[in-house]
Amino acid sequence: MAFEFTPAPTLPALGSPSTFNNRALALFDWIANTHVDELEAMFAGNLLTSLNVSLVPGRYYFIGSSVTGGPDGASFYYVCDVYTFPGNGVTVIAHRATTTASAQRSFIGTRTASTGALTWAVLSQPAGTVYASVTIADDAVGTVTMPRFGSFVSVIPGGDITSVQNAGAGLFLCDVGSSELLISVYSGVDFAISTSTLTGTTGTDGDVTVKANNDKTISIENRRGQSFNFHVGVL
Repeated sequence: MAFEFTPAPTLPALGSPSTFNNRALALFDWIANTHVDELEAMFAGNLLTSLNVSLVPGRYYFIGSSVTGGPDGASFYYVCDVYTFPGNGVTVIAHRATTTASAQRSFIGTRTASTGALTWAVLSQPAGTVYASVTIADDAVGTVTMPRFGSFVSVIPGGDITSVQNAGAGLFLCDVGSSELLISVYSGVDFAISTSTLTGTTGTDGDVTVKANNDKTISIENRRGQSFNFHVGVL
């Protein structure tokens, strides 16, 4: 499939000051009033906001941080293929649309009914890299679905910036099955484990608090004073 877009106007050039302003304004007008509309139109028909609804077989797109029922909360575009089977079985194969090798990941989601939550599993991920990343605002909670019920898991806030939040980082044995258990292996001075439901203000102000859930997820509460991208590694 190919997409055709309205060509951009002549680009402004620093070597041509007499035309620079007019060309820059024309380029901005093209981006704001033409190109953005064409990009949105390209995705509009196949951009999903929920995966828990009845789906027609085909290729779709969604944003991990805003779709309902997705494989994780990462802020990537995903390309997904939907398959349906006799008896209302649904299978979704989703791929992160990124050229960053460490963030590339594929997932498979299945359910036996035509609607409802999908059960997700990781199809592929780069060895030894971040399993998931999720942006969490201050005094808010993010949720990450684990690839299996038992793992060693690391949580590092601000792992993508030079001022890594080491004090809020931790490594722990994670059981997200029926026993809901976290056992700390390493805890920064501002990292805590909880068995209480996290609300955004459950833990100590300034801390990162993590809780295991019995639905194959962990909850991460950020009280570090600002929004951070939390990097979650799984061994």
